[in-house]
Amino acid sequence: MLAALAVALLSAPQAGAAPSCAVAATGKHTRAQTLAVTLSSGCPSTGTQTGRLRYTQVPGISVLGGFTLNYRTKLLTLTLPKAVWANAAYGAMHTDPQTVIRVAALPKRQEFGAGTVTVRGGFHASNGARVSWTQTVSVSSTRIQVGGIRISASFPGRRSMLVQVRMAKSYCSQEACPFGATTGTQSFTFPKTFTHATMSSTTFFQNGTGLMSVRETPTILLRDRLSGKVLGRSDYLAIIRAS
Repeated sequence: MLAALAVALLSAPQAGAAPSCAVAATGKHTRAQTLAVTLSSGCPSTGTQTGRLRYTQVPGISVLGGFTLNYRTKLLTLTLPKAVWANAAYGAMHTDPQTVIRVAALPKRQEFGAGTVTVRGGFHASNGARVSWTQTVSVSSTRIQVGGIRISASFPGRRSMLVQVRMAKSYCSQEACPFGATTGTQSFTFPKTFTHATMSSTTFFQNGTGLMSVRETPTILLRDRLSGKVLGRSDYLAIIRAS
């Protein structure tokens, strides 16, 4: 009887055990998506699974959306919820006792080497505002300088506005990669009587002979100051290489 009990305990699922099937996919920047996935060795080779993914996105967006996973074709079908900005980075995850599914989408990527270049972007917001921005990057073998993001905005003049610049940066040197990382947000507020404004985020730089690269992922948001609603945004990923 004790032997039978031991066998039963060994065969029973252990509380807190990790799912045996891991699924990973790279998301796209469209609403309707069919994604190729990679499957771990613990996943089934046939059949389908349906469920809901938990989407997360800066600033504080968290929403559920359905998915269908075909194990035979290794394809994941989903539709981005309306609350998720399709042009920006986002992540999504589903977990159950047998399966963990992860989807990650990066923003538009740009790479820079030695020299000086100016990056440009902008957007038309849902309230009719227009926002444009520029950033100048200068790179040499001993110095990387990433200029502040200079923003110009035209507002409808009906409600007070909030512009936010969220900057995440990491650095690589010959000693370590990354050897440092920072994340910060700068906010600029304007009363409803303002119809035009310019602003600039902080410039940062690194000096030294062992520099290799800087990775930055800026997010520029236009929000209603009172409600906090996001009216428009720009996101991008920059890789700046010194060597």
